[in-house]
Amino acid sequence: MSKDSKELSIISRDLSKARPSDIEQIYKTLLKKVEDGELSAIEVKAKLKPYEIVIEKITEDKGFKAKLASELEVYGVDGKVSGNVKLTIGTTSRNDFSNDPVWKSLQEQIKEREGFLKNLPSSGATAVDESTGEEYKVYPPVKKVSNTVKGVIV
Repeated sequence: MSKDSKELSIISRDLSKARPSDIEQIYKTLLKKVEDGELSAIEVKAKLKPYEIVIEKITEDKGFKAKLASELEVYGVDGKVSGNVKLTIGTTSRNDFSNDPVWKSLQEQIKEREGFLKNLPSSGATAVDESTGEEYKVYPPVKKVSNTVKGVIV
């Protein structure tokens, strides 16, 4: 068993009864080992990636969500504790403005404006404020670029 494999066994540990402090300690331990060069960041990410995918897929699955909600309804507002995790049914809300024609029009205007700005030369262009007649300089949007790591199961 390689050194990394032995050290990474902490990731495979059963966390179903872990307290928040245990989880925080595991995180800190792994991070410290990576910072100290005891573990490879690549190996840690590679070990975690399958778990990330499983968690994402199952928690986003509509059938799973429906089954989970159905099972939890039995327990009412108090929910159910399983291991060290308390599961309750909650509600979320978001406002849907799509039934408002003014809002829709503004969204279309924003998309048009974004398209216009994206096509400006890097030197910018002169524009006129229609309400005041004042000229001003307008520039294309600033591209914010950051590096990401993509992980794919092969």
